[in-house]
Amino acid sequence: MNKLPVVLVCDKNFIMPTSVTITSLLENRNSDTYLDIYILGGDLDKEAEAAFKPFEKYGNCSVTCLKRSLDRFSDIMQLANISSAGLLKFEICDLLSEYDKVLYIDSDMVIREDLWKLYSETDVTEYYFAAVLHTECVIDKAERINSGFILFNAKLMREENMSERLIQHRRALGNRASMDQQTFNEVCKGMIKFLPPRYNCMPFRYIAEQIPQYYTMAEFNEFFGTNYRSWKDAVKDAAVIHYITGEKPWKSYDIYAGEEWYKYYLKSPYKDVPLKRTGKGARFAKLMRKEGMSGVLERYIKRPLRSVYYTVRGLEFRKKKWASNNWG
Repeated sequence: MNKLPVVLVCDKNFIMPTSVTITSLLENRNSDTYLDIYILGGDLDKEAEAAFKPFEKYGNCSVTCLKRSLDRFSDIMQLANISSAGLLKFEICDLLSEYDKVLYIDSDMVIREDLWKLYSETDVTEYYFAAVLHTECVIDKAERINSGFILFNAKLMREENMSERLIQHRRALGNRASMDQQTFNEVCKGMIKFLPPRYNCMPFRYIAEQIPQYYTMAEFNEFFGTNYRSWKDAVKDAAVIHYITGEKPWKSYDIYAGEEWYKYYLKSPYKDVPLKRTGKGARFAKLMRKEGMSGVLERYIKRPLRSVYYTVRGLEFRKKKWASNNWG
């Protein structure tokens, strides 16, 4: 039996999405993969723990809730739509001391295939962890990863006391929207192994970047070593779909690849709990309230026209325009 340790971070407001992600993980693992699942949270109570009990029916798995106080992070303000529970990622390797490698996945993902091969065959001996680069790096050739899917070299992280180093660095950064990602990128720079983009596919970024507004698929393929004909092919090939930003498939019924999330929702322990999802009309009204007509014009008129214009311009022009955007 292949034993695969997987950690998810969750607070009491994210139990349902976490359950759906775990459902997809279990539905698509091989019969000889034993999933040792840990749910790490700061406010998980008995009721929250009971919510994950139904997964025992799958067999060849265990689900353990680990409650960790967030008090030590009380001086770091929660900003944007990112929970301060994300700071618990820094402690994962210390908590799972019996493992030399540990896989972390965000709770707003769908896992499409068994991950044992990735876990067992990815050599991170000389690295702190392996993760997927942001697509923005296609343009500036920087090395910034998205921290939603990380294969940790837990042994090395413990040996070098990385949890404390990461926490201290994050505290020094002050209040900002990025809870953990910037810290991982800055502290671990030069010691990160890069995974293929299929292990953290973010359709929202492909749409927002309006390929080929800022880069062409040829440039994407050259950078990542892939051979996709379009960004939709990249989504089709993905092993992991990541629903980044505040537009989640449990909030909106018409976001890209949202129907796939819904499929696993219907197989999850929460299948009988009704969702209150809205569509484009509600998002339009929210944008109008928040940003007025100027925001509506930017989203629905200027941005699509800009995409067409950028597409016919040269690479240097697109690089300059990219630099003027703060993609995070």
